[in-house]
Amino acid sequence: MTERVFKAIVIGDTQVGKSSLMMLITCEKKETKPTIGVEMKIKSLVIQDKHYKITIFDTAGHERFRTVTSSYYRGSHLVFLVYDVTNRKTFEDTKVWLLDFKTTFYNSDGCSPYITLIGNKIDMKDQRVVSQDEGEMLRKELELDAFYEVSVEKEIGVMEAFENAVTCYALREAQQRELSTGPLKATIALHSSPKSTSQTSMSQIHTVNRVPSRCSQSCMIG
Repeated sequence: MTERVFKAIVIGDTQVGKSSLMMLITCEKKETKPTIGVEMKIKSLVIQDKHYKITIFDTAGHERFRTVTSSYYRGSHLVFLVYDVTNRKTFEDTKVWLLDFKTTFYNSDGCSPYITLIGNKIDMKDQRVVSQDEGEMLRKELELDAFYEVSVEKEIGVMEAFENAVTCYALREAQQRELSTGPLKATIALHSSPKSTSQTSMSQIHTVNRVPSRCSQSCMIG
């Protein structure tokens, strides 16, 4: 059994529900205390007969921990940018967090991370100040991969957002790998099968282009 290992990071202001979101994903008791520095959990799951192990880093939202937490951005495959729909400042601060991530981020495999914007606490309808439309507009403005509204408290939308990110990044990575190795395969095929040069060349071109450039679920709203 081949198990693909991804690194995920959860970022955003303090008290937006990052720790509770991570605990829900890993099926542990929801956390109520603020994170100090960085906490790490591991989630294993199977999606469409493919096995994944995701190391999830939950970062502190306090400014004084920013230097410590940013060092964990490097090598991330999945990013969950979380805000609280009842607190507009946390929504506005997502731009700061994203800039901080992009400034520090580095991934040696050359594949762009899959970034999901998450609006939490939709169960608190009477206190809501950030609309769903605003969240989708921000996703488009920042050119993020996906946007979900969730309720960690009521366990709504969290696993859908997480599994979508894993699936879509795996597809993106496969596309990146295929694009980088496709021409080489085509060249080898041309030299190894001289009698069917034209046919082999065309089949390799189709192989390179058969994976879509973006996951079909990348703009889902949970």
